[in-house]
Amino acid sequence: YVEMLRKDQLDENIGLELLEKIVSSVQFLQGAHLQSAKLEQPLLLTHLSKAVAAAADVASTEATRIRALMPAGSEGHEAAVFTSTVVSCSSEINNAVKRIKRRLPQDGSAGPISFSVEVQQLLLDMVPNIAHAATALRQVARSCMQQAGLAIEGTEGVQCSKVQELIHEATDIVYGSEDQGPDSIKSSLSTTLEHLTTIATSLEKGEYDYDGTPHETNDAPPIVQRAQRIKAELKDSEHIKYKLESRDQDLRDLRLLMKQKNEELSEMMVRRDLAEKKLLNATKDADSTIEKLQRKVDDTMMLLKRKEKEYEETMDHLQSDIESLESEKGELREKLKVIKKRSLYDSMDEKTAASLPGLSPSGALTSSMLSTASACSGMAGGGGGTVHDSPALVQQIQDLRIALRAATAAATVAKSNKMQEQLAHLPPIAVCRLSSGEEKRDLGKEEGAGEASHSKQVTDSLNSLTQQTAKLKKELQSVISNSSVVDLSKRKAGTTPATTTLTPQYHMQRQRNTLLAFHRTVAIVQSEVLKAIACHRPGGAVTTDMRPFPSTQLSKAMAEKGKLSQIGQLTVAGGGGGAKGSEVRIVMQPQHIHQLHAQLLC
Repeated sequence: YVEMLRKDQLDENIGLELLEKIVSSVQFLQGAHLQSAKLEQPLLLTHLSKAVAAAADVASTEATRIRALMPAGSEGHEAAVFTSTVVSCSSEINNAVKRIKRRLPQDGSAGPISFSVEVQQLLLDMVPNIAHAATALRQVARSCMQQAGLAIEGTEGVQCSKVQELIHEATDIVYGSEDQGPDSIKSSLSTTLEHLTTIATSLEKGEYDYDGTPHETNDAPPIVQRAQRIKAELKDSEHIKYKLESRDQDLRDLRLLMKQKNEELSEMMVRRDLAEKKLLNATKDADSTIEKLQRKVDDTMMLLKRKEKEYEETMDHLQSDIESLESEKGELREKLKVIKKRSLYDSMDEKTAASLPGLSPSGALTSSMLSTASACSGMAGGGGGTVHDSPALVQQIQDLRIALRAATAAATVAKSNKMQEQLAHLPPIAVCRLSSGEEKRDLGKEEGAGEASHSKQVTDSLNSLTQQTAKLKKELQSVISNSSVVDLSKRKAGTTPATTTLTPQYHMQRQRNTLLAFHRTVAIVQSEVLKAIACHRPGGAVTTDMRPFPSTQLSKAMAEKGKLSQIGQLTVAGGGGGAKGSEVRIVMQPQHIHQLHAQLLC
């Protein structure tokens, strides 16, 4: 640095970190080795005054540079006021230093000046205070220069708020825990100014003038000082010896403690091994238990499937029994109708017989009357002459006829009244009135259009069922050809998978769910096919309000389709022009139906 100063190369771009380290080292050595050295007070005051003046100049220069970097018109801002305060304080410090220099010898010799130790310590404390202030201002000026270099074109200087922020950052770095922001710099400058003013005033008043009284010195001879230092070192060595002995005892205690800890550690290791063995055994037991439970679950699932199959078979048998009972019920109803017709014919025969002379007109005729009539007819036949009924018997027969007619009329009237009441309680039928054009519409064309739309719907449903069947067949072939197994290549033996989706149980359950969904879809398609077959066969479907259902006879015939074999074919010729699907109505008597049924069974 001295060479650079001589060559005039020392400017603001040269770093002062090394110089600051040198000054710090010198201060440390002076405090450690030269603390009790005798100082020349006039020289000390002269040098410290020069150092304080130089620091004041630095502070004033940096404050002026900061003020120049701030934008114009910011005189009233806190940062601008702060720089003005620093410049004024620095100027006053320089004036106080000049006042002190006037009272000091100009040739550098030791003058008649003497002051106390407190004043000397006060002088020594002033230099770090103003040095801290100058360092903080220099850091702020350097940061402002960097901000000005980074500023965008068109912006004038560094903003006042940014300067205030940089001042706070610099004081935080320099003062550390004693940081109070700009007040720290102001306090350092004001304290220095106050002390310098006090010292200058005292010098001007002659308080520090030397009166010529010699100072007593208590300096011992060097040999005595050396002996005292050696004694102190011996005492320190004894103290160190005691410390070493105590450290040895502490080391022995620590070795014993470490031995105990090692024993405890070995015991814990043994316990850990035992716990690991127990955990391994428990894991094996758990695996075996899981396998047993899985076997039980599989057995239970198989049993459940068997039960479901038995249940379905039982339901099929019950359904077939119900259908057979329904068919028997229909046959019994037919028989009942035949019996009713036969009884009706018998009653008609009785009425016809009752209309003959000498017979009763109704079932109210008693057996005694019939026997009487037959007896009379027999007597007439035996005697060979004409036999006339008694007037009382004829009158009784006429009365019975009148009573029968009255009872029949009363029963008819009661039945008609009951039917009228039932009709009155029925809800009215909503009949839509047709317009004149709709009334004249050709009914044949409507029937043709209805049949065409119905045939189109049937064709669409058949095409949809065909597509669904082909899709199911393709899916079945894909399931059979792409059957997968559990991937065990990425697993280690004896370890549990990280997620449940990697377990074999999850894989099997997913395949089982896929098969169950496929079975349900197949069942639905089969049901739709059965309904379509029932709707296409004449008489094979029962139409309800909601939808058509297969009739019991058709269901029974389709269920037994695989068990029956065709032994013949019955062809009935009828009308309809031989069109396919046309219905032929045949009127047969009950006895003829029974006879045909018996021949078919044979």
